[in-house]
Amino acid sequence: MMHAALNAIVVTTFIALQTCGSAVQPRPAQAVSAAPDEYLSLEDATDLCVHLHEEMVSCAPEFMDLIIDLRRRYDPSWPVNHPTPESEAEAKVVGIEELKNEGSGPLEPRQELCRGYAQSPKTPREVPATLDPCFKISDCTQKVECTRPVMELRFRARAEAASSGAPSIK
Repeated sequence: MMHAALNAIVVTTFIALQTCGSAVQPRPAQAVSAAPDEYLSLEDATDLCVHLHEEMVSCAPEFMDLIIDLRRRYDPSWPVNHPTPESEAEAKVVGIEELKNEGSGPLEPRQELCRGYAQSPKTPREVPATLDPCFKISDCTQKVECTRPVMELRFRARAEAASSGAPSIK
């Protein structure tokens, strides 16, 4: 059961990381490098992912509540792997610890992890401008709720890719 909880949290955190920002100093939305299409470059999406995790460390319990809510809605394996409130609570504890590790510590491993997350689905160009105001909110409940639209889009995109048979990063 612990392995399933850990796996679910790793996948969830992987998805969340795809929407992160820069690790040392957040880049304003207007500073994001130009890409030829409507999506962020892999480098910019990786930076955004790192920054998101850094921002969410201080709000880890609330962020994991959001992630679990979205997993319930978009991941058909969630209720199979977490059929009880106790198993969800266990997954939350594991997820909080993982988020703390992914939002602090040596930068290079966090960038590597986020680079993987940032590859699929691609991050729309407007996401940094959507998240920037969220990062300025000090109240964790409000901060996390502000990120909900971006996080929900990512969860939905991954669910749609999975249901269409498109390759998915697990």
